[in-house]
Amino acid sequence: MMLLAIDATTKTASCALSKDGMLLAFTTLNSKKTHSQTLLPLIDQILKQCDAKVSDIRGIIVANGPGSFTGLRIALSTVKALAHPFNTPIYAVSTLKALSYHGKRFSGLVCPILDARRGQVYTAVYDHQGAVIKADTWKMVDLLEKLEGKKVLFVGDGVPVHRGLISDILGESAYFGDQREVLNTAIGLFDAYEQGDYTLSDYKSLEADYLRKPQAERELEEKSKC
Repeated sequence: MMLLAIDATTKTASCALSKDGMLLAFTTLNSKKTHSQTLLPLIDQILKQCDAKVSDIRGIIVANGPGSFTGLRIALSTVKALAHPFNTPIYAVSTLKALSYHGKRFSGLVCPILDARRGQVYTAVYDHQGAVIKADTWKMVDLLEKLEGKKVLFVGDGVPVHRGLISDILGESAYFGDQREVLNTAIGLFDAYEQGDYTLSDYKSLEADYLRKPQAERELEEKSKC
């Protein structure tokens, strides 16, 4: 069975193709262009590399958030458009859960962090049994206070932003994933799929998990309180 994995929740878009559990190809792109300009060409490129067509795909695995609001909308719209003609099943996976699989051989806690700006991150904390801190938006300082004294591997696009603060507070108990590896979240999507860490969906019911409201909506609510 051929599966396509897609992630556009951060500045780096990634996609990968597998067949019968074997990885055929994967690619990433981080450019000044928007995902609306690059995602479909990226998918087309990987299909051509494998001499495959959209009709060959039997399932699409997609990171459905949290992450960039714009990137999520583009990714989910793209997936729905690909799935609609053939009623292809869609497997929605948390971006944080997909990232956590990059630490599947790590002996401590794994903490994916996605930059949410203003000193905040989208995050969850996992051990080998599952989530010990559920997905939510945290102030980075508060999260690190919660993790003091624990051996933690940090992965995700929030690492370059907060690495100095993490090292200052956690010291030698903080470890960092290889950014070149974790940028390809699509690989982690396959791991999540194989472990059943997904929500089965289709082109009608697929939804994003933003974890919080868009900034414009939050600002409007704040103004209405004044």
